[in-house]
Amino acid sequence: MFCWTDDMISFMQDAANFGSYQQELADWICGALPAVRHVCDAGCGLGFLSVRLAERFETVTAADISGQALANLHRMAAEKNVSNLEILETDMMTFTPEAPYDAMVFCLFGRMREILRVAKRCCTGTIVVVKKAFTHHRFSVSSVPLRDEVTDQAADFLRAQGVPFQLETKTFDMGQPLRSLDDAVRFFEIYSKDTPGTITRETVLPRLRETGDDVFPYYLPQAKALGRFTIDTKDIPEELL
Repeated sequence: MFCWTDDMISFMQDAANFGSYQQELADWICGALPAVRHVCDAGCGLGFLSVRLAERFETVTAADISGQALANLHRMAAEKNVSNLEILETDMMTFTPEAPYDAMVFCLFGRMREILRVAKRCCTGTIVVVKKAFTHHRFSVSSVPLRDEVTDQAADFLRAQGVPFQLETKTFDMGQPLRSLDDAVRFFEIYSKDTPGTITRETVLPRLRETGDDVFPYYLPQAKALGRFTIDTKDIPEELL
């Protein structure tokens, strides 16, 4: 299970409050979803997307295995007075809802085979799957290949299984605002896959842009390319279960 740290949560909150990525991502995902009543955000993490989805659908279930991540979502939902958000701590790989969801979102969650199995069990309508459309770690100083299943690999799997899908790619600005140079070093220490000891002020500084802002004097610009799959659960073959 992915383990969140206080530093990770703090960096994510700063990024969510600073830029428009979360809003743009929600707009993009919702553009592929039909007008339905109940949507599940599977593997919702800290829940920034779930809160955006709750602005558009009658009911949103935000599900994640991490109680620590969901605690952040509970706080955020209370602060924003979101009343139509059901927060569920569960393992989506084994969970079955009492009634199937009208639609589901899988944003940077699991491999496509696992996603299709969950979707077939839990949903009767459309699913939207968001995958990384890049092949190397964005926050490493050196060039380090990803181990994740990326868009091209997921598309190849769907074709091999005969599952019809629609695919659209889009690039977002998902940079990181930073409160100090020491925070920048800490950010890279957390997220980079470089050899330990290679992250220093000197190696990090060339990646940063000075902003002149008192709160966030540094910004780490970063493009994030994503692939959006749209799949109808009726097209998922039973033999994948």
